[in-house]
Amino acid sequence: MVAVVLCAAPVTSSETEGLPRTAEEVMDLAEAAEEAMRDVKLKFTQVTQLKVTAETQEMNGELTLLKSPERFKVQFTSPTTHLFHYDGSRLVLFFPETGQAFRQEATLEDLTGLLGINPAASVKIFREGYRISLLGCFDQSCRLSFERTTPPELIWNVQVSATTWYLEEASFENDEIKVILRFYDYQVNRGLSATSLFLKLPEDTTMYEGLPQFFNHGVAP
Repeated sequence: MVAVVLCAAPVTSSETEGLPRTAEEVMDLAEAAEEAMRDVKLKFTQVTQLKVTAETQEMNGELTLLKSPERFKVQFTSPTTHLFHYDGSRLVLFFPETGQAFRQEATLEDLTGLLGINPAASVKIFREGYRISLLGCFDQSCRLSFERTTPPELIWNVQVSATTWYLEEASFENDEIKVILRFYDYQVNRGLSATSLFLKLPEDTTMYEGLPQFFNHGVAP
């Protein structure tokens, strides 16, 4: 197991008085906010840029998540409609426009590799295997940099709210793509139940075992 390296980068500006001054402080506050979430519903925007063609694609959607037992649904609403659903043991990818669905057995640990990020622990997952630096706290946000300490090289830049400590933005880039995820309109601890996240597919849905070969959402942290 690779231990995380925390880089303490003091912030001295008078404009940041009262805000955290080290990466450790920000991580502790962000993790505490995550731990306090029993359920959450939020909206997100994902912007992906292909560097070879300079083509940019923007996708919008909504995440609904229950922490215990862990259940979640990621609904993409534009430009195409599809969803991910996790019931505690299986991850399902459903395309309503074609009537096709794909399912795969998955543990909580598998989710990070499959989706690129675990929705239930989006900040905590960076505790191991990353060098963490505080880039600064300004106005109502704090920004962190997560640099992977083992190959292949990968750097995530993350922004959290300095009032709620919820994740606001996460981005990474490599030689091929640049991805920016923005999160907003949080609704937290509204009393969601596992029943409310039950997935019922249309009877004429064609189900395939395993995720499709073209499936490639994000880069695993």
